[in-house]
Amino acid sequence: MRAMTDAVLATLYDKRSHFTGERCLRLYPDRIEVARAGRVETRLDLGEVERVRMSVEPAGGGVQVVCRISAGRDRMIALGSLTSVGPRRWANNAPAFKTFVTALHRALAPRQDTIAFLEGQPLALRLVVSGLGLIILTAALVWAYAFIIVRENAVLGFIAPPFLLVGAALIWVFRPMPLQVYDPEALIARMERGSAMAGPASTLPGPD
Repeated sequence: MRAMTDAVLATLYDKRSHFTGERCLRLYPDRIEVARAGRVETRLDLGEVERVRMSVEPAGGGVQVVCRISAGRDRMIALGSLTSVGPRRWANNAPAFKTFVTALHRALAPRQDTIAFLEGQPLALRLVVSGLGLIILTAALVWAYAFIIVRENAVLGFIAPPFLLVGAALIWVFRPMPLQVYDPEALIARMERGSAMAGPASTLPGPD
């Protein structure tokens, strides 16, 4: 059995949901460990990593960047640039997230030609959010027509434009599209400069 390397490269405290406890993620030269309440729950060998996916996803009233590290079909570790602090309440965790993700990409560099580095939201999420945008857009159009054209009440009718913009924005931003390949070395350089990611997942929050 190969001995494990115990030099910690990066640590991240992360809470994905109000209903789950805080996790401690530790990155080692050869693995990632996820512990909760001092007990290791998940251990993922870096030599088994097949895919890393970065995506911008809704979190409460805003968005966060989520990194998913996958090995096989059913082994995955997810971490985000925001951490849950209550129902629909999130705190900025971007500095620690950037440090962890940068160290992760450095640790995976020797195997980067065998790993799929992808960015973008999963198709199911895009369909759900863009569908919500369509509902908002349609409701706003019906409201505007009912009050401006039918009832000739322009004051109430002009409540609709902000919702029209929100609906249109959701449809456009989350329109169905394939995942995009990104360059891990370029991501490391942007992280070190504190810059945003390029491509569809291009809203990496910076430290407040």
